[in-house]
Amino acid sequence: MAMAAKLAYPERPVVSVTGDGAFMMTLNELATAVDNKLPVLVVVPHNSVYGNVRRKQFEHFNKRFAGSELYIPNLAHVAESFGAYGERVERPSEIIPALERALASEKPAVLDVIIDASHKHLEPPAKLRVKDRY
Repeated sequence: MAMAAKLAYPERPVVSVTGDGAFMMTLNELATAVDNKLPVLVVVPHNSVYGNVRRKQFEHFNKRFAGSELYIPNLAHVAESFGAYGERVERPSEIIPALERALASEKPAVLDVIIDASHKHLEPPAKLRVKDRY
């Protein structure tokens, strides 16, 4: 969707935020952005969890988890290997300067933002629980 937005509005900066698990499932899109020279920026909160899968396991399988915690490599290095701009962000104070550098690169870009992984075991907010929605 970010690439389509950039094609529709080439003069506007386009930023997509997607979790690291989802990013890994759609990594091939980075190659498409590079090949088509579409300077979209992907900000990836990195906690080494497939968040949607983990939430569903929490809700439906009595907190039994399988395959939702995984190794996610340094996504800045992955981006660079595709020919995109890549940068890893480890402190909140680094986010704004990293965003500015990524946008200034005029290339497809990935910001690999390391976040606190301790939250991957927490119960989702009540308003997100399936049983409360139906």
